[in-house]
Amino acid sequence: MTSSTPLRDEKGDTLVSAGERFELGFFTPDGRNDGKRYLGIWYYRYMPRTVVWVANREKPVDNSTGVFALGKDGNLQVMDASGASYWSPYIRMNSSSVSFSGMVKLMDSGNLVLIQEVANSSAIRWQSFANPTDTFLPGMKLDMNMALTSWKSPFDPAPGDFKFQLDGRENQYIIMRNGSIPYWKSAVSGSFLKSDGRLWLVSNLLMNSSTSRKPKKPRGNTTTKTISYNNLPSADLNYSNTKLVMNFDGQIQFFSWRNATWILNWWEPSGPCSVFDACGTFGSCNSLNRMPCKCLPGFQPKSHDNWKSGNFSEGCERISPLCNKEVAVESFLELKMMKAGKADVEFDYSYVNECFEECRNRCECQAYSYQKAEKGDNITCWIWLKDLNNIQEDLSDRGRDLNVRVPHLTIASVKRKCKICGTTIIPYPLSTGPNCGDKMYYSFHCDDSIGQLSFEMPGGNYYNVTGIDEELQKFSIRVGDEDCKATKSMGYRTQTNHSWPFNVIGGCDTGFADVEIRWNAPSEPLCSSLDECNDWPHSTCSSATDGKKRCLCNKSYRWDPITVDCIPASKKKRGSLFLVLLGVIGASVIIPCASFLLCYLGKSKKVTGRGTQHANSSIVILLINKKIFNENSESDQLLKLPSTQKTKKAIRGMQPST
Repeated sequence: MTSSTPLRDEKGDTLVSAGERFELGFFTPDGRNDGKRYLGIWYYRYMPRTVVWVANREKPVDNSTGVFALGKDGNLQVMDASGASYWSPYIRMNSSSVSFSGMVKLMDSGNLVLIQEVANSSAIRWQSFANPTDTFLPGMKLDMNMALTSWKSPFDPAPGDFKFQLDGRENQYIIMRNGSIPYWKSAVSGSFLKSDGRLWLVSNLLMNSSTSRKPKKPRGNTTTKTISYNNLPSADLNYSNTKLVMNFDGQIQFFSWRNATWILNWWEPSGPCSVFDACGTFGSCNSLNRMPCKCLPGFQPKSHDNWKSGNFSEGCERISPLCNKEVAVESFLELKMMKAGKADVEFDYSYVNECFEECRNRCECQAYSYQKAEKGDNITCWIWLKDLNNIQEDLSDRGRDLNVRVPHLTIASVKRKCKICGTTIIPYPLSTGPNCGDKMYYSFHCDDSIGQLSFEMPGGNYYNVTGIDEELQKFSIRVGDEDCKATKSMGYRTQTNHSWPFNVIGGCDTGFADVEIRWNAPSEPLCSSLDECNDWPHSTCSSATDGKKRCLCNKSYRWDPITVDCIPASKKKRGSLFLVLLGVIGASVIIPCASFLLCYLGKSKKVTGRGTQHANSSIVILLINKKIFNENSESDQLLKLPSTQKTKKAIRGMQPST
């Protein structure tokens, strides 16, 4: 296109690259019918149309009046028929000549270039590859000055909320939300977390390392699970048929063109837990759970109300602070297959115990982890001195063991609580063995190798526990799609088995094959000897009404299933006594007031009404007499009669019998 041959939308003018790979012209986004037109570049004859670049994304042209022109000064312009400007890069030319000599050309790479011809030579003065919108194409090169900005919606190319760029300070990729909020970061764990084995495919594209040769694999171990991503053998990858898109929903997506369709091979965030700092500090994330976030054992939400409402951004805080002389801090909680934010310090040691001692001897140390070298006896030790963030669990082969420093008293087992399973606290009476919890609730199992708690349903099937709510006395299990269909019958079986202390209360929801189960409030703990009741003061191992031996509360105490303890029986009596006293005080106030009101009304009435007032007064006297409040008494029938009949019957009832 030259200055004398502009593109006019009303004529349907377009530019097509020489090899018929890309096309430039005016378009309206699919699904939109308001007549707004944008100048863009899309793949030639690909269906559906795939737009890779938009010029006037913030200011569309109405209807088909758009014109794309090259001005005599060398500047590009998107205008309407009246000459009003809708977009221009405003290029400063390196020439003193009044008239620009050059052209605009669409390359087979998808790059729109402005070429200036000066003294038998040519130079590129502007190109769309250096000014992308939401799509990165082979041949581009990501640097500190480039960013991919998402569309506002699938129908609106205006700049959206998400921006993908290179973070040079930490040598990683980052997605920013609303300009300043980190939404996703690559390699947030540094070398602590095993790298994503597919990120190198994207890195090769972004660094323009090759557009024709086979992609280069990074050195070292790149083993990773491929459940979340479509398999893409490197031998089949042709970068010329790939693209990277910053999607409007916040995902950066890597596509390849195969079998006449776009295949999504890689994306991040790949789930709610991949979002940067999804659960805040000391909050652990599991994307498979209905509620993905929970505080680590020994921690509590900074805002309980926000946490319950699903806002986890504030994270969790320690129940007991570190470096407190009154609290022992030598205890470490070992968590299996975890991910965490980038460590603050990294050491090389000869022995595992050195890593432990390094953390224990530093008051500010929050956690540590280590890895043995593949060759030799040396180990790599990671130390976290700041609050932990980006904690993620259930990472299978990508995670590492993480040891979090927690004061012993905040996680110690009391009243036969079972030991913590991974990141899950198991409240009493739930039991994972015969020596903890209540034997009646012995239906749980902890796999210490991966820190996973499971629950045994009738029939012997085990299901992973996804969450426990001690306050509401319920937990959830992941049953899978097939078992989800049998939820109703499962609930029927459990509710008809009266000896089983669990009840299915919630079925599977869309997107989560979880079942909610409530446990019944526990009775007094089972026992076989006096020693087994030591955890429950004021109790003795005796035979209960069901014939079983239990830690029954002593005289003057009663069992409270909420606090799971023997509490003074007087607490309940005091409450009843208070209600009785309140009733007496109320009656002593109401009755005199009622009598005064009746006397006042009686004096204000005419003499002819005195008989009726006397009858009404008599009714009040009858009603406050305790003897007539018996069930089915005459007074009960009296209250159901119309007022005139009540009066007559009350008078007859007061007359002496003959």
